[in-house]
Amino acid sequence: MDQITILMSTYNGEKFLRPQLDSIFSQENVDIHLLIRDDGSVDSTLSILRKYERIYPDKVKILPGENIGWKKSFRTLLDYAAENFNGCNYFAFADQDDIWLPAKLEKAISNIKEHAAVPVLYYSNLFFYKNEINEGLIHKTAAEATFKNCLARNYATGCTIVFNSRLLECLSHGTPCIDIPHDHWAYMVAVLCGKVIYDSDSYILYRQHDSNQIGSKHGLFDVWKARFKRFSQPELDNIREKTAKELLRIHASDMYPEARKAVEKLAGYKDSISNRLRLLFDSGYTLNNLGNDFFFKLRIIFGKL
Repeated sequence: MDQITILMSTYNGEKFLRPQLDSIFSQENVDIHLLIRDDGSVDSTLSILRKYERIYPDKVKILPGENIGWKKSFRTLLDYAAENFNGCNYFAFADQDDIWLPAKLEKAISNIKEHAAVPVLYYSNLFFYKNEINEGLIHKTAAEATFKNCLARNYATGCTIVFNSRLLECLSHGTPCIDIPHDHWAYMVAVLCGKVIYDSDSYILYRQHDSNQIGSKHGLFDVWKARFKRFSQPELDNIREKTAKELLRIHASDMYPEARKAVEKLAGYKDSISNRLRLLFDSGYTLNNLGNDFFFKLRIIFGKL
């Protein structure tokens, strides 16, 4: 069986953690290894993890830590895996509160194997799971990953991502000096330097609850309210520009030539009026949503991209 290491960050997850762990260890036809970093939980999360560590002593590795936030926590897991799991060919991200269907990892690995010579990231659709009810697939269609649109938006939900050791090696070339989610960074690196595979089927129940509103369904008013709020948040100013510069700093030599041009165009868009206009009217940098693209263009105009 293929060996796979799952990277999970936990924080006060006692309510839903057990079903998630059980679903992970119920995966078919794969050799599971679970690397968990606890981000300073103050509930019974760590106690639950220790019980699974006793049940699967050769399969579970726990890294207790202080609260640094989920973004830095996952980055710590990536760094640890790169240094300590050199013999493993496949890796996956996991949240603490979903439920994985039995074939999730087997399906992912079978897709990745066809392209083993390059850094590969696989991701899939999701089932919207709320109040213990599967409400069906979240995505009806999917945008094709391109060198330009990956810089505008992340299409790969972290809990569906599975990747090979070549991508992990690429990700270990440097740590971005910006506060960016692990899944978006891995997705961009895979698109720009390797290959991305999307599976329109789902093998995961993507749980939604009061403390997890990502992916929830909102009315039109709430959607536009959230867009205006994001536009006025200082911490989001220039985040894509900074991301592009970090990608060039760390991965310029890893990128396809056309990918590097796409990143350079975004990174240097404020260098001149002509650069800004070229980016403004380039339809390739898109979030594939008219409303979101409107604010994307506004950020370019105001120099806040």
